Amino acid sequence: MFICVICGKSNSWLLQFFMQRLKLILAGLGIGLVLIGCKNAAPNMASNSAPTGHGAELMRAQCLKCHGDDLIQQQRLSKAGWTREVEKMMRWGAEIQESDKDHLVEYLTASYGQRPFSKEPPAPPAPAPDAAVVAQGKTIYEAKCRKCHQDELVQQQRLSKTGWTREVEKMTRWGAEVSDEEKAALVEYLTTEFGIRKKS
Repeated sequence: MFICVICGKSNSWLLQFFMQRLKLILAGLGIGLVLIGCKNAAPNMASNSAPTGHGAELMRAQCLKCHGDDLIQQQRLSKAGWTREVEKMMRWGAEIQESDKDHLVEYLTASYGQRPFSKEPPAPPAPAPDAAVVAQGKTIYEAKCRKCHQDELVQQQRLSKTGWTREVEKMTRWGAEVSDEEKAALVEYLTTEFGIRKKS
């Protein structure tokens, strides 16, 4: 309870008024400290992230006023792309002289240009399937799988070796009488005859 020193009466509304004023003052002080911290931190970020040189000085003076260095690094544009980007920023108010534009574009392209694509070596070809194992798998397929499935249903699958392994294991859980010794030969046959088609 707040007691007025003049009249000696309780004035809860007056207490609320002072508390609201105090909150506004503290909020203003907090915003001011944040702005001061950002102002002091921006030059340090620019000086630490950008190397020396005319193009670097242009980027530090013009680009880092609004953008962090990490945002620029993420672009990875070609020279034409950086030219369009710089011209767009000039239209939006960046104080870049026409005579400085090429220097800035050259620097951005050299420092943050497109990375060359690394070509990975092609995967080695898969070993040819053992003809005897495939023949054994065909016998198992005709004896075990055709009890319930027509060839058309199997042909429509076009699965990888991993996919056919899962499919055969599922069928054995559902009651197909395929032993562990027979499974490998059956999967080899199904992969050879009904595997994923190669792109022509």
